[in-house]
Amino acid sequence: AAAELVPQALALKRFPAVLRDLAMVVPLALETDAVRALIVEVGAPLVEDACVFDVYTGKPIPEGQKNVAYALRYRAVDRTLTDLEVSAAHAKIVAEVSLRLGGSLRE
Repeated sequence: AAAELVPQALALKRFPAVLRDLAMVVPLALETDAVRALIVEVGAPLVEDACVFDVYTGKPIPEGQKNVAYALRYRAVDRTLTDLEVSAAHAKIVAEVSLRLGGSLRE
C-alpha cells in the first residue's frame, strides 16, 4: 500500500536493427556465454545483443564439439547500417571466434 507505482517505458530506437543468425561449431567444454561475450566484444559497437537459440551435438557435428547458434542484433545509434557494414562486422566476429576459441563457421 505504501509503494508508489511509476509506469516505466524504454524509448524507441530511432534507427532499425539488422538481424543475423550465426552458427558456430565450438569445443563441447566451451561455455556458450564465453562465445557470446566474445561476439559482443568483437562486434562492438554495432552488436546490440547476441542470444543463443540452439545448441546441438550429434551427427554431423564431430565428437567433442557442439553447434551453437546465436541471433545477433546489429544497430548503430546514429544511422541505418548498410549491408556492407554488417557483413564486415559479422566476418570479423567469425574470424575472432575461430582464432581465439577454436570455433568454425557451421556450413
